[in-house]
Amino acid sequence: CVVPKLGTPVAREFDNRAVLFFPEVRSLTYTEGKDGKATYTLVAESSGNSWGETDKERANFDEGKDKKGPLSVGLLITKPVEGNPKSNQTRVAIFSDLNFAQNQFVNWSPWNYMLFSNSIAWLTEQENLIHLPPKTAQSDVMMLSSTQLNYILLLVVIGMPLIVLTTGIVVWVRRKKL
Repeated sequence: CVVPKLGTPVAREFDNRAVLFFPEVRSLTYTEGKDGKATYTLVAESSGNSWGETDKERANFDEGKDKKGPLSVGLLITKPVEGNPKSNQTRVAIFSDLNFAQNQFVNWSPWNYMLFSNSIAWLTEQENLIHLPPKTAQSDVMMLSSTQLNYILLLVVIGMPLIVLTTGIVVWVRRKKL
């Protein structure tokens, strides 16, 4: 389970129920630069029940060998740049899982897509595009009663073929009279 850090530039509008799905995640380790100019912002981290596995043969938590969670899995890095007329800083977004933004995982967690699109907007310095889509109260599922299903059956299976057959017969009779 990966959770976004609320209040960060790309997750500021997420709520506390947001859960990300990173299927093949690795932990990130970083240290502040010696020059102190680069800024590191933690965007996503694993849950407290997770650990960084070091043994590739078996997945068991080994005290002292494996690193206990929460572990960093997403970072935003900014560093000032002088002399660039287009931007005054360099921006980098790092996520330790390539697959989290794939379409096949959108059903697992729609927050993945929002985090990815917000990160792209942040990287391009278009913060006005960072938002959550409006919540809709309507359902995408159409519920039909058995009576409505019977009407659709009659229309599609009997009615439409009957109309085509009747039209064909009328055209055939008229052409035969000519």
